[in-house]
Amino acid sequence: MHPDHLQSLKAPTTGHDRLVELSRENGRLRQEALYFRGLSREVTPLLAVLQYHINELSSTVRKCNEKIEKANAQWEVEESSRVE
Repeated sequence: MHPDHLQSLKAPTTGHDRLVELSRENGRLRQEALYFRGLSREVTPLLAVLQYHINELSSTVRKCNEKIEKANAQWEVEESSRVE
């Protein structure tokens, strides 16, 4: 079946039916908005904590990479002195 035909089968037959359908949809959307508003209130305070931990992790990874680079450079120096 063609999508337009299926849509016409689903469409309300009267203005009253359409009004009822839109009222239900409006109620569903209000509930959805309340849900996301509440979720936002719960999550927003956690963002600062999350940002702090992201910064700390980034700093730790940076320090670790610096130590690895230093150890690799030292290894190369020692390895080249053994070969010569």
